[in-house]
Amino acid sequence: MTSYYTPFNGRYGVACDTRDFVGREDLISKFCDELKNEKMKYYFLITGQNRMGKSSFSNYFTELVKNNFDYLCCSTTFNKIEINNPESIVCEISSKLLNELHHKNYGENPIYTKIIEELDDKIDEIHCGITRFNQEFKPYLAEHFAEFLEYLYKNINQGIYIEIDTINILENLEDISDFKEWFNKFIIKLENSEIPIIITLVLPKNVIADLGDVYNLFTIVEVKRLSDGEVKQFFINGFEYYMEVDDETIDFLVDLSCGHPAVMNRCGLNYYHNRNKFDNIFDAMSEGYIDERFLDLVKLDETEFMNETCFSILNKIAEDCKNRFDGDYWFKKSDLNLTEAEKDLFDEYINYLESENEIKYNDEKVAYEFTSTEVLISFRIWAMGYDEKKVREKIARRKEFEKNM
Repeated sequence: MTSYYTPFNGRYGVACDTRDFVGREDLISKFCDELKNEKMKYYFLITGQNRMGKSSFSNYFTELVKNNFDYLCCSTTFNKIEINNPESIVCEISSKLLNELHHKNYGENPIYTKIIEELDDKIDEIHCGITRFNQEFKPYLAEHFAEFLEYLYKNINQGIYIEIDTINILENLEDISDFKEWFNKFIIKLENSEIPIIITLVLPKNVIADLGDVYNLFTIVEVKRLSDGEVKQFFINGFEYYMEVDDETIDFLVDLSCGHPAVMNRCGLNYYHNRNKFDNIFDAMSEGYIDERFLDLVKLDETEFMNETCFSILNKIAEDCKNRFDGDYWFKKSDLNLTEAEKDLFDEYINYLESENEIKYNDEKVAYEFTSTEVLISFRIWAMGYDEKKVREKIARRKEFEKNM
């Protein structure tokens, strides 16, 4: 497993092997089946919770279109500021489409030359493949983007594929109303055009509900967490080319990952890159590996998985792990500095543990056998509604494995 290979980035940087997308086979089939309908226009909406692999899957689909269809393709990514600026969006897409056209036939493309000559008074400069349109033309391009794409289509006589990805707009549940208003008008105009086009839009789950009238035109694909079996296959595929990993270590990495694609990638890469520094995975964890991993896990989760009070407590437990360096000291509730509301909710968690384990915990320690790290795992699973019995079995399996190392 290297920085170039994961089942979500593509083998050796080439994202076109379905084997690299463990657990996503049904989504790939859904896309491919839709493209067999021989329609003129296809609209795909890739959604899901934060860091579930939406962008990676969208990138895969872009490569699939490039390799199997005669389309002029471009991929664009916008942050939470850029996505609300239609001028920024259309200029980026237009520039990338023109650059893609320029590189066909190794840069000697008379169609590209003709288009650039016709747009000459609308362009300030072309530098390093980036076409910079002048200020007067940008608002016009934003308003008439569908017409511009139709102009391109009539010149190139091939379909157009556009991927619009969004990043960092979920953190504060940002308002993207300007984007939605522009996007609705754009899609409606496209519907009245004769352009063969594929649009792939990547949006977090919390912002798609009010996408507008065009929502029903889209094929919705939701990228979700993976099963333990799929996660295990992820690690088997990833390690088999580079190192031997025993079943116990694979199972433990599966436990750590909780089916979360971004965390799976991080766990595998951390273990791979540190394999020569430690005798076993637990030594690596004691040097800070597990703290960093779990702190990232907390940041990756959204409040939609749990209520805000639970989320706040979870962050405080993660911070407690960090302060204790390796997280393997007895957990103390008093160290969390909980608010009154947080204390009440945390007591519900304690009551649940007591009823499940038929034991009375004192106020200072959650459980005599619980470390800060284990509380982080257990509380997170309780807050997200997972089966507590299952996590207790995993913790017991970890302890047995550690004892036999």
